[in-house]
Formats: sequence, structure tokens, C-alpha cells
Amino acid sequence: MTGFGAASGDVAGIPVRVEIRTVNHRGLDISVRLPPSLAAFEPPVTSWCRGTFTRGHVEISVRGENHEIPVNTEKLFATRAASLKRILSACKLPESPTLQELLALGLPVEEPREFDEATWQSFRAVLVSAASIACETRVREGQFLGARLGEIAERVGVLGAAIRERYPLELAAFRVRQEARLASQGGARTTHEKEPVSLLVFGRDAAEELDRLDAHVAEVKRALAAGGPMGRRFDFLATEMLREAATLTSKCPSPDLSRLAIDLRCELERLREQAQNIE
Repeated sequence: MTGFGAASGDVAGIPVRVEIRTVNHRGLDISVRLPPSLAAFEPPVTSWCRGTFTRGHVEISVRGENHEIPVNTEKLFATRAASLKRILSACKLPESPTLQELLALGLPVEEPREFDEATWQSFRAVLVSAASIACETRVREGQFLGARLGEIAERVGVLGAAIRERYPLELAAFRVRQEARLASQGGARTTHEKEPVSLLVFGRDAAEELDRLDAHVAEVKRALAAGGPMGRRFDFLATEMLREAATLTSKCPSPDLSRLAIDLRCELERLREQAQNIE
């Protein structure tokens, strides 16, 4: 599900803004973009995100409120100068780094900060605020998609009931057609010669597929009524229902039933597509 949330706060005295964006994804894909000064906090941010979200592509972006975090330029230059001197000494080159040589090393715009629990707690508070806003958006979208899934499940149930109601009559008509075809070829003189018709009719019976389809539709409705994360469950149920519908389509003994079965599969494809949009 899609969602967006943003929050601002102080992290170790530095004003930062956290933005969280989520879009649809089959699994949980996390992207964290932190300023270099907070790079040490990427592992705990990723771990926190896995405990907060269960599905979707989640992008967490953090930046300073003034678009940059204060940096101790003098300290950075001194650190880079010392590093360059060690390199020059190891290579037995003159130890006289110029300003141009220091700039060529690519000075970072922000000073790295070591991980500490107090900073993480203040950082986590801003993350929680942004996530709560994003989750509110996701909940509203989930409620809307849940209603659409309920409508699709109802149509699937209606189509399944229509197929079940007509199936015995169509199967009996199929038997009559097969027996007429056998009679036009000279008829069956022995019990053994009549067996192919019985086997054909038995092979077209779809009672088991219809029973399993009804059970899956009931499970979809139960999950919708229960609420909570259900995207992965619906993925599985949609796959199973499509498999039953494919078998049912191949067994249909008449064109009319085949058309109903195709309509059923179309509705199930819609259900699977929508299931990929929820958590």
C-alpha cells in the first residue's frame, strides 16, 4: 500500500526531517538514505523498519532541516591532512600536502557520528512520528481495497454457485451426446465398450474443484472480517483459487459453462492483482 509521512525533531541537538514513503511490493524492500553524519545508524533504522512494516517498498529519507548538518571543517581538514601525510610517507614522497591535494581527496560535507543509545532514542522518536502518519494513509487505503476485495469475493461466489447449479444438467447432456456419438459409430455391444463414456463423464466431474473454491472464498471473507495484515494470505488463496478455476475450465462439459468459468478466472485475476496492493 502507498503512504507518506514526515516528521521533524532534534537528533543529538541537530534538527532533522524524516520522510517515509511506501509503495506496493510483493515482499518487504527497505531503502534507507541517511546523511554521512548518521551513517552509523543505518542498521538500527533498517531493523526498526522491519519491525514496523511487513510488506511494501519502504523508503526512509533523513536530512538536516537546513539541508545540511553542521560540520567541523577544521577537524576534517586536519584528519585528511594527517591521512595524506601517512600515504606520502609510505610511498616515500615529499610530505607537503597542498590545499589542492586535500580537496582532491573529496572531503565529506558532514562529520561522521558514532552510534550511541541516547542519539538513537531521539532519532527513533522522529522515525515513529513519521511512520504513524504514513501508516494512517496505508490504513485508509487498506480499508478501501478491502471493500473492493469483498466485492470481488462476492462475484466469485455468485459465479461458483451458478456453475454448481448448472453443472449436473450440463454433465447429463454431455453423457447423452457421448452415447449418441457412440451409437452413430455402431453402438456398444458389450459392457467394456460402454466404459469409455462413463470414464469421460467421470473425468468431467468438477465437484471437488467447486468445493475447494467455495472453501477458499469463505476463507477470503473470514480474513476480511478479521482484519489485520492479509496480503500474503490473499496471494496464496488467489493462487490456489486460480489453480482450481483452471482445472474447472478444462473440465467444463459445455461452452456455456466454459464461459462462466472464464468469467470466474477473470475475477480471480482481479482479486490477485488487488491482493498485491495490500499489506
